[in-house]
Amino acid sequence: MRLNAFCFVLTFIVSGVIQSQVTPVVVRNHPDNSVSRTTVEIKWALRKIVAENGSNIYRRVVGEDSWLKLNELPLVKADSLSPDLAQQLPEAADFFQIAEEVAKRDADEIGFMLINLYSLIFLYNDFAESLGIYFRDTSVQVGTTYEYRVTEITASSEKEIGISKPIVAGSYQKEDPVTDFMVKQVKKVVELDWEVDDNRFISYNIYY
Repeated sequence: MRLNAFCFVLTFIVSGVIQSQVTPVVVRNHPDNSVSRTTVEIKWALRKIVAENGSNIYRRVVGEDSWLKLNELPLVKADSLSPDLAQQLPEAADFFQIAEEVAKRDADEIGFMLINLYSLIFLYNDFAESLGIYFRDTSVQVGTTYEYRVTEITASSEKEIGISKPIVAGSYQKEDPVTDFMVKQVKKVVELDWEVDDNRFISYNIYY
């Protein structure tokens, strides 16, 4: 039952990212933040996984109009996995290659492999970073409220991927749980439903 529930959740998320017109840009304060070192983590989910020409990330203080570009070079997929990540996740090498195939093939052709790919992206920031869809902002001021904007670099300009919800730089805090959570049993099947919030969550876990 636990495996089925887990697969259901990932299938739901993959389907939502592929079909939705909204690409989530999710932010959080790093769990290891301290008074002397504060980092905001940013992760986003592209329907095609990898931005061919890379991405740019911008930040602004809430209430201001201008955006500050944070990356000096485009955020792109690495040429290869780092040795440490390859050792930590032996299966990551195969999915690293699959990530490129997603942009070239219909998602239905990849099927369950795509679900596994997204699970690695959700669970491992180093793997997401190797695909160019994760960034750490270490230049924030504690107590300041920021928004982040991610763009995809095209042949002639930039295309907006999404804008994050506001975040106050500081200590790590867990997100509030999902809202409008409902449980319904139909014969031997238990149905779970909740309000989807693309600005707060990329993926969900279900426990029983």
